[in-house]
This record gives sequence, structure tokens and C-alpha cells, in this order.
Amino acid sequence: MNKKNNYWLALSASFVMATMPVMISSCSDDDDDDDPKKEQNDANKGEDNNQEGNGGNGENNGSNPGNGENNDSNPENSHSVTGKVGNYPYVDLGLPSGLKWATYNVGATKPEEYGDYFAWGETTPQPDSDTSYSWATYKWCNGTFSFMTKYCSQSRYGTYGTVDNLTTLLPEDDAATVNWGDAWRMPTSAEQDELREGCDWEWTDDYNGTGVSGQIGTSKTNGNTIFLPAAGYRYNGSLDSVGYYGSYWSSCLFMDNNHGGYVLCFHSYYIGWDCSVDRQHGRSVRAVSGK
Repeated sequence: MNKKNNYWLALSASFVMATMPVMISSCSDDDDDDDPKKEQNDANKGEDNNQEGNGGNGENNGSNPGNGENNDSNPENSHSVTGKVGNYPYVDLGLPSGLKWATYNVGATKPEEYGDYFAWGETTPQPDSDTSYSWATYKWCNGTFSFMTKYCSQSRYGTYGTVDNLTTLLPEDDAATVNWGDAWRMPTSAEQDELREGCDWEWTDDYNGTGVSGQIGTSKTNGNTIFLPAAGYRYNGSLDSVGYYGSYWSSCLFMDNNHGGYVLCFHSYYIGWDCSVDRQHGRSVRAVSGK
């Protein structure tokens, strides 16, 4: 195991990592719901279990998992556009799956815009209030993470013990599909990992002279690029970590406990393996298309 992976494993107290399945098109089928050691302990605190804003331990020791090195020397900072699916541009990064990645977030009109924030399984942004993006306002629960009303594979999280065994968002609950049309959807956690592994990543503090920070991914296959702005996240009525942290929803339910969903997350010095965050949080969505 290389030093980059060793560094990431050292952050395991703050991040929940998942083993990716062989099939790129599906979510993980691993279901270890009887293992209490894998429970998140912050579900009702409205806090990300990766301690956003401090990268887990708040230290940059020079290790850069995922090639997310802190280097703003790229003079171009440009993004690639290969074509359009419907009204929305995409970039072909030469990934094994052939998946097309949108060049900007859902709710945005260009790469440097943050776009909208969505709770997992919701398709419209929540209105600003002191309780927005909390369990009290989340669509698929009865006011608490202990009582999910949809997307539940474990009876301990189902309302009155009921389960539906849905582990991947249906099209009607997919923010990309609902807002951009049937040709687009949210990526699975495995597809996010394919993106992370298929690119070399470089942090910028000033993308294309816009003053927006985030990660630039350059395809290892064809040299095309994609930009993910550090849009932060929303919870309990607040917006946090803008400018130095980004997290992007997948369509996959977290299997170890059902009040989380998988995200691709990053700071300036890494692109994270799949980690789980609470479903009620407002996160970014970057759409994909197989059309």
C-alpha cells in the first residue's frame, strides 16, 4: 500500500470508506448493517463525520491522497467541453465506462458557479430558514434519522421497522434527472471513484481568474479537464466551508447505516475516497450521462 493510501487510512476515524464494486454502473451491495462499530455517531448533530473545515485532523503533512496536491501553478485552469447532451455541456474524460460528466453543477450555468444545494433524494433546494437542511425539514424521514420513510434497508432505521430495500435513488428523486431531463442522472459512488482514479488532481485558488477555488481534474487518458468548485455545504440553516471544501452527492445510500449517502469530497490537499454524510445536508450535484 502506498503512502497516499496510508495517509487516507489514518483519517479513518473521521471518514467512512467503502470498497468499490467491480461494476461501475451500480452502487455497492455490501450490507453490514449488524456491525455497530460502523455506526456514525453524529447523525443527530447536523455535522459531517469527516469534520469539515479541518480535513479530519486539520493538518496538511505533505501527503496528498488522490493526487489532490496543493499546487496552483497551472497557468491555464481551463475546462474541456466535448459536446452537449440536450442543453447541457459535457466532457469526455476517457474513462473506462465511457461516462460523460457535466462541465458544471446542477443549478449553475458555468463551471465556476456553485449551483444549487440538495438534500439526498430531494430535487429542489430548500428555502432559507433556521431549520433548512435539517432532519426536521428532510423529505424522507419523520423528523429524525431514526425514522426513514424511503430508502431504507435496515429495520432499525425504518419507520415502525418498515424497509423498502431501495439503495439507489429512483429517477423521480434524482436531482440531476428531474432538473436536467432523463438523459442525465446523479453518479453512483463507483462512478465517482472512477472519476477520481481516472484524473490527476490539482487545487486552484483562482480558477480562470474568477477567484473561485476548487479541484481541477486532468484525464490520465486524453488530457481533458473538469473543474469541481469548493462549494461547501448547507445544514441547519447555515452555509459552511465555502472556498476550501467540496462534496458531491452520489445516488447511493450508505449501507452501514441508512441515514447517510455517499459523496465525493475534497479539500485543497486531497480528493477523498467515498465518504458518507447525513442525508439531510445540502450538497452539490454534478450530473453524468450515458447517452
